[in-house]
Amino acid sequence: MKSFREKHSHGDRLFPFEFFDQSGEVNEQVCFLHWHDEIEWLYVCEGKINIFVDGISHIINAGEMYALEPHILHYMIAIEKSRYLTCVFDRHLLEFALADYVSCQYINPFIEGKLTIKNPVICSDLRIQNTFFNILNEYKNQQISSQLSIKLNLLYIFQDLIENNYLIPLEQNKHNLLAVEKVLQYIEKNYQEKITSQSLAQLVNYNHQYFSRYFKENTGYTPIEYINHYRIEKACELLFDMDLSILSISVECGFDSCSYFIKKFKEIKSMSPKQYRKVLLENYEKEQRYLMSKSVKKS
Repeated sequence: MKSFREKHSHGDRLFPFEFFDQSGEVNEQVCFLHWHDEIEWLYVCEGKINIFVDGISHIINAGEMYALEPHILHYMIAIEKSRYLTCVFDRHLLEFALADYVSCQYINPFIEGKLTIKNPVICSDLRIQNTFFNILNEYKNQQISSQLSIKLNLLYIFQDLIENNYLIPLEQNKHNLLAVEKVLQYIEKNYQEKITSQSLAQLVNYNHQYFSRYFKENTGYTPIEYINHYRIEKACELLFDMDLSILSISVECGFDSCSYFIKKFKEIKSMSPKQYRKVLLENYEKEQRYLMSKSVKKS
């Protein structure tokens, strides 16, 4: 699973926390298959999100929260036009230096992985939603006390979870994912080469028909669907390089045909590679203007 660890670091050593305000269109895959060391709390403000956790589908509606444990393979698809807020952080942010009853009964067992959060968290009032928006505002403002405020708001959410009985003992997942891990690592190393579903089944000594079903149960994709999604994600990285042609990117990512590459790219990203590159460039220019304006204000 090492190869599917998210390479992006969340926060820094002193404050391992990052916040995302994200949106998705109908049937858009809003994040690719990955895992990370931190926990993730996601709140859906609008629409409906399908979260696939170890290949199992979980529908999260507006007004609901979903909590992901560390080291869990997951990806997400927006079922409807959606907006969702996400906190990704080290669970040690919740702990206190001095022990008290709540720490011993709830916080420490949660940090140690003995307690988990029962999903989805159905928010009957606006308390959790308002808390997520408070975190969003503090994360954007970056005032001298913002990190303290973010930590307090995370604890407010945790308080709600305790009061509404969403903390439960963690059941150990006994499902063996070693074959899937081996296949995922193989695809990452060899995605530029020709890969078939049959060759992947042989890699783990499985019957082809059984392997295809087993793989989809644990990732949400057929083997070929996953290969195409992985290749498209690698293509998205290469589209940052304006010197590379669409044809050369398709070849670099293992596609036999440029037309097939464009077809699959449109299916997965809902736009052509050329359009995607244009959006990347526009977003990059906006970000540079924003950073420049912040720099001018500070000076």
